[in-house]
This record gives sequence, structure tokens and C-alpha cells, in this order.
Amino acid sequence: MKHRLLTGLAVAPLTLAVLTAGPAGAVAGVRVTTLSGAQGWRVSPSNAGEVAISGAVDDPIRKDGSLRLDNLAGGARAQAQLPLVAPLDKVAGSRIAYSAYVASGADPQYGVNLQLEIAGGNFYTTLSYQPHLDGGLGTGTWRTFANRRGAAVWWSSRAFGSIPSNKPVTLADVVAAEGPNAHVINVYLNVSAALDAYADNVAVDGVRYNFAATPKPLTVTYDMRCEEGGGGTVAISAANNTASTQRLDVQGAGLTPRTLRISVPPNGTATKSARIGTAPTVVTARRAGGGSKSATLHGCPEQGKGTAPEQSGDLTPGVPGKAGGGFAAEGGRPVLAAAVTEPAKQATDSVGLLAGSMVAGAGVAFAGTAMVRRRKDVRR
Repeated sequence: MKHRLLTGLAVAPLTLAVLTAGPAGAVAGVRVTTLSGAQGWRVSPSNAGEVAISGAVDDPIRKDGSLRLDNLAGGARAQAQLPLVAPLDKVAGSRIAYSAYVASGADPQYGVNLQLEIAGGNFYTTLSYQPHLDGGLGTGTWRTFANRRGAAVWWSSRAFGSIPSNKPVTLADVVAAEGPNAHVINVYLNVSAALDAYADNVAVDGVRYNFAATPKPLTVTYDMRCEEGGGGTVAISAANNTASTQRLDVQGAGLTPRTLRISVPPNGTATKSARIGTAPTVVTARRAGGGSKSATLHGCPEQGKGTAPEQSGDLTPGVPGKAGGGFAAEGGRPVLAAAVTEPAKQATDSVGLLAGSMVAGAGVAFAGTAMVRRRKDVRR
């Protein structure tokens, strides 16, 4: 077993992703990201493969390229990293999802792991989302994976408390075992098998990240989440890659309110949300100056009375495609929103949490020098 020792852990680069933190369960907006670190993501120091944003394979939602993780040479891993400082229970309550694709390789079912590196709680560990526990991946087909309450689709890199190593566990079990001081300090996209794989549309801690090789002038997407008793929320997110403000209206008879008016600042993003009922509804985005795009949302019937998986898709006006096309159900399985959401207060007190809660944690002390051991030889 190999371990990595990190010393002199700097606080500054770890605070990038708390800037747009939102309520638990919500996706605050889409952030077009490079691998420079300026938007959060970068090539991991542990990477041994080839990692780059590529236009070779378009993601299934925005169709503007994706992140390539090429480990065909059989190295330890191809890996991208998002430094983060956020309470584990807050991250667990947010939407956690990502799209993955395998272009080639002998064992595609393991695909791409989304990993959460955890410190400051009762134990240090790295959690890995396991696609093979959630239907797996084939070759040449995109799949979107999303964490579901009660789904044992995570592996821990080490055993602690009631949590075994490299065995299926739920995220809720890990949150309970780690205690209130646990923080996620890094998020990874990881390929350990000998695969040429791609990933995109990563949702974590209130932000959806878009690895765009060819950003469009304006992209509009929707994300729907259903609740246990029926009904749910639809978040409409727009990203503007021009120097001028862009405006659009999003309308749907089954939405409350029925019309969302969104103004997207130059080179910026904007998100608005509406409630959706139990019945399917057609939602249409219209851009000021021309262009529209529609999609059919399946609605959110009461659990047990109909299938109500999460639904995500493209609403970019002017993009060809039939109404109802472009959406992707998250694995085709029910996704239940958290019963209680947390106020959006993390942006102002994350640094205080880091200095207080994490120092108090039994696992790791973030005071000048932090010692973090990370298991590197396990397939996650």
C-alpha cells in the first residue's frame, strides 16, 4: 500500500469552489471550466495518464466537447482534481452527478469514478462512486450517474467505524460515521482501469461544471429534481460566452411561475428555478432577438405511482433538435430530493469552518501543516 504525504497545505487554492455554494440539493449554475485552476479544475498531481479538454467526443447535453481521461497505457490513473473546502454533510445534500463515456478499453464497466477526498472528521478516506454498481458503462455510449439517497454505490479507500473498505456503502452511512466536522477537501474524476474515457457535466456542491472545448455563445440547460411526495424543482441555467448581455424567457404551462425571465451578464452565468407538478409539461426557451428550443419534462408523480427519475437536458435556443430531445434521465431510476435543505450560508463562513471545525476534527489538523495520507493503489 502506498501513501502520499501532503505538507504545508495552502488554504487559498482550496477556497475556489465555495464562491458559488448554494442550498443543499440545488445546482446553482453552470461554470464553463478549463484545467488551469482558475475555474477550479486542474490536472491532478497524482495523474499518470493523459488529461485534457477535447473536442473529439461531445457530451450528451451541451455537445461542446468533454474532458478526456486517457489511461490506456495502464498507468496508476488518469485523474483531474477540483480542490474544495466544504462540509461533507452539505456536499452530500447537494446534487452529485456526472456524465461518463468509454471510447475504448478492455474493461469499460468500471468507467470513470467521481471521488470525494474527506478529512477533518473522525477518519480520513477517499470515497469513489462505482459505475459498475449502478449499471456500469459500455463502450461508445454516454451515461449520466447521480447519487441517490440510500443507494450503496460508493467505496471507501479504507475501513473505519462501521464502514468497510472497497465494499458498497451509502453516502449517508459515511456522513454519519465521519461526524459533523468532516469536510470534502478534493473532488476527483478518476480512471484507474486501462481505458480511454471521457467525462463532463459534473454537479457537486451547488455547481455544475462544463468541460467545453468549443464553448457556444449561449448555452441553456435544465435540471429537474423530484421530491418524495410528488412535484419537484426545475433549475434553468444559462452560460453567456459573449461580451454582451443576453436575455431569454423560459415558459411552461406546468411550471410555477409559468414564465422565468433570465438576464445573463457578459461572460457570466445565471440560474432561475421553478416548481413542477406531477404531470409532463413542455418547456420552451426563447432568446430575445430570435431562436427557441423546447423539451418535454416528464413531471414528478408521487413516488410509487409512477417513475420519476432526475432529468437533465439542453434548452439552448436555436440549436436543432426535436421537442423533448436532448434530455437524459439519470440512470432511469428514482431520485429523491433531501427532505430538509440547508440555507445558502456557506459562502460567508467556509473559511471560519476550515479554521474551526477542521482543526477540531480528529482526522486532520489544518493549521500550518496538514498531513493527509491518500491510498493510491486501490481501484476506485
